[in-house]
Amino acid sequence: MESRELYMMWINWEEQIVSFHEVPGFDRLPFGTEENWQANIRILLTEGFRFQ
Repeated sequence: MESRELYMMWINWEEQIVSFHEVPGFDRLPFGTEENWQANIRILLTEGFRFQ
């Protein structure tokens, strides 16, 4: 069985904060490809989310 790396981010939707490390109370969002992960980072940036 092939092991695939997951690209992760954690999001607090109310505060509009994104983290690349696990944070209690944040929703975990896994992405199967780096391209999808990067595309979502760009979308969240344009939506005004803050990154920590």
